[in-house]
Amino acid sequence: MRLTRLRFPVVAVLAVAVAMVSTSAAAGPVPAVRVAEGTFKVVRFTNEPYKQLPGGASLSRFSALDAFEGDIQGEGEAEAEMFNRADGTTRDVGYIVITGTLGGRSGSFVVETTGTFDGKSVASEWKVVPGTGTGELRGLQGQGVETAALTDDGWLAHYRLTYHFR
Repeated sequence: MRLTRLRFPVVAVLAVAVAMVSTSAAAGPVPAVRVAEGTFKVVRFTNEPYKQLPGGASLSRFSALDAFEGDIQGEGEAEAEMFNRADGTTRDVGYIVITGTLGGRSGSFVVETTGTFDGKSVASEWKVVPGTGTGELRGLQGQGVETAALTDDGWLAHYRLTYHFR
């Protein structure tokens, strides 16, 4: 009796597993996931306030030029909108156009960023904007993180980007 009861669940599990493999095979091969890590320095930074808000807060627009090293080699041109609190902390949303090489492939791509500054360091999330890869970076997809802190030489950021190509 016990063997009869077990047969149905085992057969059902096997049928589901075969269906999952068939579905993923029909969708095409799974792309190879890679991780890019390195640093970038902020070479140029401007921040232009455009709206004062109650309580000492403000809105501003910043531009930055970044020099990338590591698995990304090249430069990044950043533009973002920033909410500035009276206590010096911030939130921002923006884009970085990165031109150079990623893992030895050349081209450019755009990263959408959302970040915070807690008064000491920066933390941002990155998402590669689909369809923005050019040259050998065409089909690039991915997401990542950035952390940055002020050093004696200015702002130094560390990035980690998990990516693949479609």
